[in-house]
Amino acid sequence: MDKKITAGKYELLSLSEKPKEDLLAISCNIVWPSYVSFWTALNFYKFTEQSPRTIFLATTKRKMQKKINSTTVQFIQIKPDRFFGYTKVDNICIAEKEKAIVDSLLFPRYVSLDETCKSLENAKKEISFEKLVDYTVRMGNFSLNKRLGYLIELLKIKIDPELIQTLQENINRSCSLLDPTKPKSKQYDKRWFLNVNFPKEDLLYWREIH
Repeated sequence: MDKKITAGKYELLSLSEKPKEDLLAISCNIVWPSYVSFWTALNFYKFTEQSPRTIFLATTKRKMQKKINSTTVQFIQIKPDRFFGYTKVDNICIAEKEKAIVDSLLFPRYVSLDETCKSLENAKKEISFEKLVDYTVRMGNFSLNKRLGYLIELLKIKIDPELIQTLQENINRSCSLLDPTKPKSKQYDKRWFLNVNFPKEDLLYWREIH
């Protein structure tokens, strides 16, 4: 028995629940271009143990969310010049590890900032910080550069100082929100021109748990 997902796309149904990898592969084929990113990709790479019930994909097209059985597939539209940094893993078109972090920092509404912070810590031995900074700057967003620089220093991750300098050279002096999903606070970081509206202890809560 086949179930129609969208025009010209069908999902082969089985009596058992589909594995997560199958759902990701199916989701990637609903619309092109698209790739799995945000919280879904961070969980796929095991940078966070939190598994979202929604599959998040980046796409250059406007697309309404879909349902595959009980799973919601949400499409986040991004500019064409930001559609890069993806790869194919087991028939899944997915953001590279570095791009998954970059996408998540650019759009914190699709993965909480504390989870992205934890993911950055867990990913530090698996990613290229040269690529991470390059991808960040390529996105052309001052606030994104500020968030990454702030988190790298908050986590005390040792990287080439020139990479931090590159981020510093690509910010403006206007104050940005560390987390645009939250209201302003009275705390500021003058080095990165950030309103620190996500307390440090909350960003690092997971250190006390582990």
